[in-house]
Amino acid sequence: MSLAAPVCPRGLCSRVVAILLLASLAQADTLRIASGEKDPYIGPHLTDGGYVQALIEHVLTDAGYDVELAFFPWERARVLAEKGDFDAIVSPVNARVDPSPFISTDGFPGEKLGLLKRKAYDFSLPATPTQLLADDAEKLLGALAGLRLGLVRGADALPFLDQATELSRQYVVTYEQGMKMLASERIDLLLIDKYTAADIMTDSLPHLIGQLEFVDPPLLERDFHLAVRTRRADAELLVERFNHHLRQAVQDGTLATLMASHGFGSKPAMNNAVHRLTIGTVDNPDMEIMRELSAEFEAEHPNIELDWQVLDENILRRRLMSDLAISDGQYDIMTIGTLEAPLWAERGWLVPIDADRLPAGYDRDDLIPTVREGLSFESRLYALPFYAESTMTYYRTDLFEQAGLTMPMSPTYDQIQRFAAELHRPEDGVYGICLRGKPAWGENMAFISILVNAHGGRWFDMEWEPQIYSPEWHRALNRYKTLMTEYGPPAPEQQGYTELLEHFSQGRCALWIDATVAAGTLFNPSRSRVAGTTGIASSPTAVTNRGANWLWSWALAVPESSAQQDAALSFIAWATSRDYIQRVGERKGWLSVPPGTRLSTYELADYRAAAPFSQFVLQAIQSADISENTLQPTPYVGIQFVRIPEFPAIGTNVGRHMARIITGDASVAEALQASQSLTAHIMWQAGYR
Repeated sequence: MSLAAPVCPRGLCSRVVAILLLASLAQADTLRIASGEKDPYIGPHLTDGGYVQALIEHVLTDAGYDVELAFFPWERARVLAEKGDFDAIVSPVNARVDPSPFISTDGFPGEKLGLLKRKAYDFSLPATPTQLLADDAEKLLGALAGLRLGLVRGADALPFLDQATELSRQYVVTYEQGMKMLASERIDLLLIDKYTAADIMTDSLPHLIGQLEFVDPPLLERDFHLAVRTRRADAELLVERFNHHLRQAVQDGTLATLMASHGFGSKPAMNNAVHRLTIGTVDNPDMEIMRELSAEFEAEHPNIELDWQVLDENILRRRLMSDLAISDGQYDIMTIGTLEAPLWAERGWLVPIDADRLPAGYDRDDLIPTVREGLSFESRLYALPFYAESTMTYYRTDLFEQAGLTMPMSPTYDQIQRFAAELHRPEDGVYGICLRGKPAWGENMAFISILVNAHGGRWFDMEWEPQIYSPEWHRALNRYKTLMTEYGPPAPEQQGYTELLEHFSQGRCALWIDATVAAGTLFNPSRSRVAGTTGIASSPTAVTNRGANWLWSWALAVPESSAQQDAALSFIAWATSRDYIQRVGERKGWLSVPPGTRLSTYELADYRAAAPFSQFVLQAIQSADISENTLQPTPYVGIQFVRIPEFPAIGTNVGRHMARIITGDASVAEALQASQSLTAHIMWQAGYR
């Protein structure tokens, strides 16, 4: 029996066969992509490589490809792709890529290019739409005539700006250099992407936060592309498939979700009849419960709608800081902590929360004093605590019993290291100890700071001289390296609070030193496999107990930039009230109650019965002293942080060097020396020395 040949329009059959053949081949095809780094869109130090990498991998995976993406300097990436070492290159808006060897996909969101200026500098653009450059470039050039415009050399800015004779152009090597020149009044305007500017201030130039702003409206939005080598036999079909699945990602909301998860959400349009509040918060279990129960708040307040941006902790901190850095005004409610609240209040960035702006019966005096004071500036409250925490040691009582070990109530790090060595059984899926290794000031540096404190170290001496390259830091980091690399889980540099909570709750850790807030999960049989075999002890000490356990509060605050302050205050009062705690206990169980904020919580019989750790946690929070924070005197307040505006930049950069220790990319001495130097430089720029 034979099959007749199909009848079809000219050329269509061959096209269908080609597509089907490509689809079958693509199942086993690995697409190798080269890329440079462009903060905050794509880069190896960003979560998931940044939104651009996450999107490319999603689209190509849907198209049937495996993806390998490697980072190089932009020019090196282009050369490698042209030579054939890679199949494609991420084509950024600022890279001079010769189009002839490549065929480009459709674009996906990239830069928001604008003119950055000093806040005190009086300049505005003509009232024109975003298409100003395409429709009326002469009008723009007229507005810029005689001004000193900063441009980064080789950044493929805008050709007509490079060529216009009436402009006074000042070329710089880097955007950071341009921002320094702008701040020192050596130029009047700088052409730069708004998120790039915000992240540079957050990471490298924190002393400029609040001093610069963008001229409205933005000049131009420019897309990223994937550029595929034309010499690849299936280049056209690959681009076609990419475009098809990119359109699907747009239509089904995946693109918007990926962008929002990296902090690139858009603020909802204003509506006079309805207050739409944008909330930036962290993705942990307590905040997820708040989000779920907030439907009840919306039912009680039909004129208020909530737009949630639930982000990874590192992304949240970066986006909140960058929002303030350029006065972007994206958020009505911010989830901030004990570091930020007083600092931001001092600079006038937060709405004060006086008693007359809270509902009757809120009872601010019920807030635990150490927590309330940590969120105040000059005795005024600027954020309401959602939950608060200190640190303690969690351990597996069953494993200790089997090994004949006894955990003291106040262990030392020498004891912890001995326990970790004896209980490390990776062949059985149990690691001796779990500690934070993910680089960020609120992740690995939170733990490293209390470890250093316990070993007698400090961040700065009384003259603000960094003390990182010191015997105390060396001893602490040598111990950290041993614990992480010899007795911890694989890929320690990827382990943050969320990952370690999962590890311990599923029985994969014998020991864990971390936040007291985790107890609500670990003791909950519906969420933890070790609920009945989890023990608790104090945070370990070494040569001192000063600063050996931190104090932190995740709190809700309203930025001054919000146009809906009263509605925002009504929500944060609802979410931090006694009634909310009662609501969580009744709806979700008493172990899910947000801990550490109210004295009355620890008087509730239902909570005390469900949470055997409650009094231990209360004592840890009440005893944490952010002023008596180290063995040696310091000029700063804070235990696991230094309460100065520059610390997030310092902590995050030092955190990256500490991660290099546990990946084997740097010795302890090398990482500490590099950290000492960069910290000294940031402090010098900020005028401390």
